[in-house]
Amino acid sequence: RRFLDNVVTSTIAWEGDEAPGFWREYEGGYEDWKSQKARAKSMREQAAKAAAPAEKKSAVAAAASKPATVDAAKQRKLSFKEQRELDELPARIEAMETEQKTLSALLADGAIYTSDPDKAALSQTRYAKLDADLLVALERWEVLGAR
Repeated sequence: RRFLDNVVTSTIAWEGDEAPGFWREYEGGYEDWKSQKARAKSMREQAAKAAAPAEKKSAVAAAASKPATVDAAKQRKLSFKEQRELDELPARIEAMETEQKTLSALLADGAIYTSDPDKAALSQTRYAKLDADLLVALERWEVLGAR
Protein backbone atom coordinates (compact mmCIF):
# COMPACT_ATOMS: atom_id res chain seq x y z
CA ARG A 1 0.00 0.00 0.00
CA ARG A 2 2.81 2.40 0.83
CA PHE A 3 4.48 1.53 -2.49
CA LEU A 4 1.28 2.40 -4.36
CA ASP A 5 0.95 5.68 -2.48
CA ASN A 6 4.50 6.64 -3.40
CA VAL A 7 4.48 5.51 -7.04
CA VAL A 8 1.10 5.64 -8.76
CA THR A 9 -0.78 8.70 -9.99
CA SER A 10 -4.09 6.94 -10.51
CA THR A 11 -5.71 3.77 -9.23
CA ILE A 12 -8.24 1.58 -11.02
CA ALA A 13 -10.38 -0.25 -8.49
CA TRP A 14 -13.05 -2.92 -8.83
CA GLU A 15 -16.31 -1.82 -7.31
CA GLY A 16 -18.48 -4.82 -8.05
CA ASP A 17 -20.48 -4.26 -4.88
CA GLU A 18 -22.17 -1.30 -6.62
CA ALA A 19 -22.75 -3.03 -9.97
CA PRO A 20 -21.39 -6.29 -11.37
CA GLY A 21 -18.20 -5.78 -13.37
CA PHE A 22 -17.92 -2.10 -12.37
CA TRP A 23 -14.41 -0.57 -12.39
CA ARG A 24 -13.60 3.04 -11.51
CA GLU A 25 -10.44 5.13 -11.85
CA TYR A 26 -9.31 7.30 -8.95
CA GLU A 27 -6.59 9.94 -8.95
CA GLY A 28 -3.78 9.14 -6.52
CA GLY A 29 -2.61 6.08 -4.60
CA TYR A 30 -4.23 3.63 -2.21
CA GLU A 31 -4.99 6.10 0.60
CA ASP A 32 -6.48 8.55 -1.93
CA TRP A 33 -8.66 5.74 -3.28
CA LYS A 34 -9.91 4.87 0.21
CA SER A 35 -10.81 8.47 1.04
CA GLN A 36 -12.43 9.12 -2.35
CA LYS A 37 -14.42 5.89 -2.14
CA ALA A 38 -15.67 6.76 1.36
CA ARG A 39 -16.60 10.28 0.24
CA ALA A 40 -18.44 8.94 -2.84
CA LYS A 41 -20.33 6.43 -0.67
CA SER A 42 -21.46 9.11 1.77
CA MET A 43 -22.53 11.35 -1.12
CA ARG A 44 -24.54 8.48 -2.65
CA GLU A 45 -26.23 7.84 0.70
CA GLN A 46 -27.11 11.52 1.08
CA ALA A 47 -28.41 11.61 -2.48
CA ALA A 48 -30.51 8.50 -1.83
CA LYS A 49 -32.03 10.14 1.26
CA ALA A 50 -32.77 13.30 -0.68
CA ALA A 51 -34.11 11.33 -3.64
CA ALA A 52 -36.62 9.36 -1.56
CA PRO A 53 -39.11 12.27 -1.44
CA ALA A 54 -38.19 13.21 -4.99
CA GLU A 55 -39.03 9.73 -6.37
CA LYS A 56 -42.35 11.14 -7.45
CA LYS A 57 -40.63 12.83 -10.42
CA SER A 58 -41.77 11.73 -13.83
CA ALA A 59 -39.80 9.36 -16.03
CA VAL A 60 -39.37 12.15 -18.55
CA ALA A 61 -37.27 14.21 -16.13
CA ALA A 62 -35.12 11.19 -15.32
CA ALA A 63 -34.59 10.45 -19.00
CA ALA A 64 -33.64 14.06 -19.65
CA SER A 65 -30.87 13.98 -17.05
CA LYS A 66 -29.24 10.84 -18.45
CA PRO A 67 -27.84 12.34 -21.67
CA ALA A 68 -26.09 15.04 -19.64
CA THR A 69 -24.06 12.41 -17.79
CA VAL A 70 -23.18 10.73 -21.08
CA ASP A 71 -21.98 14.07 -22.50
CA ALA A 72 -19.88 14.71 -19.38
CA ALA A 73 -18.21 11.32 -19.77
CA LYS A 74 -17.41 12.07 -23.41
CA GLN A 75 -15.89 15.42 -22.48
CA ARG A 76 -13.46 13.83 -20.07
CA LYS A 77 -11.83 11.69 -22.74
CA LEU A 78 -8.73 13.25 -24.28
CA SER A 79 -8.44 13.73 -28.01
CA PHE A 80 -5.45 12.27 -29.84
CA LYS A 81 -3.69 15.64 -29.93
CA GLU A 82 -4.36 16.25 -26.24
CA GLN A 83 -3.09 12.79 -25.29
CA ARG A 84 0.03 13.36 -27.36
CA GLU A 85 0.52 16.75 -25.71
CA LEU A 86 0.06 15.17 -22.28
CA ASP A 87 2.69 12.54 -23.12
CA GLU A 88 5.19 15.20 -24.28
CA LEU A 89 4.64 17.69 -21.45
CA PRO A 90 6.84 16.01 -18.76
CA ALA A 91 9.89 15.99 -21.05
CA ARG A 92 9.24 19.59 -22.11
CA ILE A 93 8.85 20.69 -18.50
CA GLU A 94 12.04 18.89 -17.51
CA ALA A 95 13.97 20.58 -20.34
CA MET A 96 12.68 24.00 -19.28
CA GLU A 97 13.59 23.34 -15.64
CA THR A 98 17.09 22.23 -16.64
CA GLU A 99 17.62 25.37 -18.73
CA GLN A 100 16.24 27.48 -15.90
CA LYS A 101 18.71 25.92 -13.43
CA THR A 102 21.57 26.59 -15.82
CA LEU A 103 20.54 30.22 -16.23
CA SER A 104 20.06 30.56 -12.48
CA ALA A 105 23.60 29.33 -11.84
CA LEU A 106 24.95 31.70 -14.50
CA LEU A 107 23.09 34.68 -13.05
CA ALA A 108 24.06 33.78 -9.49
CA ASP A 109 27.72 34.22 -10.44
CA GLY A 110 28.39 37.94 -10.17
CA ALA A 111 31.23 37.86 -12.69
CA ILE A 112 28.87 37.76 -15.69
CA TYR A 113 27.55 41.23 -14.88
CA THR A 114 31.02 42.78 -15.19
CA SER A 115 32.43 40.61 -17.99
CA ASP A 116 29.40 40.49 -20.31
CA PRO A 117 26.48 42.69 -19.22
CA ASP A 118 24.59 42.10 -22.48
CA LYS A 119 24.64 38.35 -21.92
CA ALA A 120 23.47 38.92 -18.33
CA ALA A 121 20.52 41.01 -19.53
CA LEU A 122 19.60 38.40 -22.16
CA SER A 123 19.88 35.65 -19.56
CA GLN A 124 17.58 37.52 -17.18
CA THR A 125 15.03 38.03 -19.95
CA ARG A 126 15.23 34.35 -20.94
CA TYR A 127 14.89 33.29 -17.29
CA ALA A 128 11.71 35.36 -16.90
CA LYS A 129 10.30 33.94 -20.16
CA LEU A 130 11.13 30.39 -19.04
CA ASP A 131 9.45 31.00 -15.70
CA ALA A 132 6.24 32.13 -17.42
CA ASP A 133 6.35 29.28 -19.97
CA LEU A 134 6.98 26.74 -17.22
CA LEU A 135 3.96 27.98 -15.28
CA VAL A 136 1.77 27.69 -18.40
CA ALA A 137 3.07 24.17 -19.12
CA LEU A 138 2.46 23.02 -15.54
CA GLU A 139 -1.09 24.39 -15.59
CA ARG A 140 -1.78 22.69 -18.93
CA TRP A 141 -0.38 19.41 -17.56
CA GLU A 142 -2.70 19.71 -14.57
CA VAL A 143 -5.72 20.40 -16.80
CA LEU A 144 -5.00 17.48 -19.13
CA GLY A 145 -4.19 15.14 -16.24
CA ALA A 146 -7.50 15.93 -14.57
CA ARG A 147 -9.52 14.67 -17.53
